[in-house]
Amino acid sequence: MKYLMTFIFGLMLVGCLKEDPDRLVQTTVQALKAQNYEEAERLLREAAKQDYLPAYDQLYQLQAFRITTTIPEEAAMWMMKSAEAGNDTTMYELSQKYKAEQSNELYIDWLSKSSNAGNIMAQNELGRLYIGEGEYLESDIQKAMVLFVGSLKYPEHLTPDQIFRSYLLVLAVGKPEMDSLGYSLLNHILLDREQRFRIEDDKLYVSKGRKEYEIIEFKQLKEFGQQGEIRAGFFYAMAYVKASNEESHEDLFHDPKRVLGLRRASVKYMDELRKSPPEGKEEGYIYMNDVLINYMEDNCRNLTQECEVINKYAAVILTGTSS
Repeated sequence: MKYLMTFIFGLMLVGCLKEDPDRLVQTTVQALKAQNYEEAERLLREAAKQDYLPAYDQLYQLQAFRITTTIPEEAAMWMMKSAEAGNDTTMYELSQKYKAEQSNELYIDWLSKSSNAGNIMAQNELGRLYIGEGEYLESDIQKAMVLFVGSLKYPEHLTPDQIFRSYLLVLAVGKPEMDSLGYSLLNHILLDREQRFRIEDDKLYVSKGRKEYEIIEFKQLKEFGQQGEIRAGFFYAMAYVKASNEESHEDLFHDPKRVLGLRRASVKYMDELRKSPPEGKEEGYIYMNDVLINYMEDNCRNLTQECEVINKYAAVILTGTSS
């Protein structure tokens, strides 16, 4: 009996000596502010030993910034625990991991959880799936409209490739009430200076933050423009101008020939539309492209300066508002 009591007392003492995990996580904030990353990691690991989910969440966020030292298996465990803790961004990342692994049930499960937690990217992707993108879900237009249309109101939270896929789906669905949202997406990405364009061999790459996205739908916009979708054609031509503007600033890497080539490609496409306008839209196409070409010829010859044609006409053509 004496040894049993000693054992129980020892267990109680160990329990009392453990620091409160919430306090450990709070103390981590001070360590991070002081850039004492080793101490921050030690505190979080101590809290994680007590299976405290917020500690796992913080560990996962820190390893994403390469602040902590870990192995892939441990990072995967932190990721799962972070998602279980309710981090909607980690839930979305986890869904993409399962998508890449072709674990479709887990992909949809975590995508739905992220969407329910308010993640805009997840809502956009789930909405696209309900419209009919891929073969993951049965079509449900009502659910799609709630999720998809709602996400389009916050384009700043979407990646460039999501914006382009969304716009093409807007065209495919053919609902007039969605047109203005679709056009505002194009307007947003053209005028957003944080999204930089690069075009190589008629392929568009858009950089946002530290990541670059290949826009595989870019050529489809060219085709839509030739078929009569005036705003898609405008965007295709202006993408070349925006790419030229990224290279027009005088610096060590400035290449006037590339700037000139991109602007000429834009004018060439607009000239093709002007000379062969879609049936029934001749007057509008000829007039619009005349205006754009004339503006560029008059104002965009200086290859070390930005061509302002985008700022001048994007809002007018894409959203129908006055400049």
